[in-house]
Amino acid sequence: MKHHLVAVLPESLLSAPLDSEILSLLNLLSIQAILCDSPDSNSPASILLRLKNIQPFELLIPGIDTTGVPAYQLHSDQGSTDDLWLHPATKSHLDHGQLVLPEGLSELMFWLDSPQPLWISAPLAILPVVRAIMNIHPLDPYLATHYMRQLQPLLSQLSVESLTQIMDIKQQRKYVLDENLPIEISNYLKLEKKLHRQYLGH
Repeated sequence: MKHHLVAVLPESLLSAPLDSEILSLLNLLSIQAILCDSPDSNSPASILLRLKNIQPFELLIPGIDTTGVPAYQLHSDQGSTDDLWLHPATKSHLDHGQLVLPEGLSELMFWLDSPQPLWISAPLAILPVVRAIMNIHPLDPYLATHYMRQLQPLLSQLSVESLTQIMDIKQQRKYVLDENLPIEISNYLKLEKKLHRQYLGH
């Protein structure tokens, strides 16, 4: 696949080693790295601890590149870096950016059409749908656009609390939808269930 998928994990998951269920999910989704954007994430000790917690994945940490521009540096192998800096992508300066931050997901179809390989980041709770759309796009862009139209309105409706609730529902394996769930959570889970079965492994 041309583009890479980056996971944005809740802070609670970054503070302890990932359990086998989360590791299996990240491997299933072919995650390339984990984005860390917390205020204390720049210290060497914090980087080493987080790398230990998220093994075997690489870590993207915000910083300032060698030219003085804000960017994200890729860390791996016990804190070593390979001098790879990823700059936030913008539609107006696509040639200069390689990292699509979660707030850019509403333009996912634009990014997927980019000839330049991009690192596309998304919150853990909605990664399965983002991966499925990324898998569909090279085979059938029109179908990918159809599913993106269903995801797009949900992106602005799902709060941090909603994303946490989605993860809780998945961990409890309650895929029987509760009538009392907020509509945006219910709609997201229905979309994921449909896409997970058909397209996640493509």
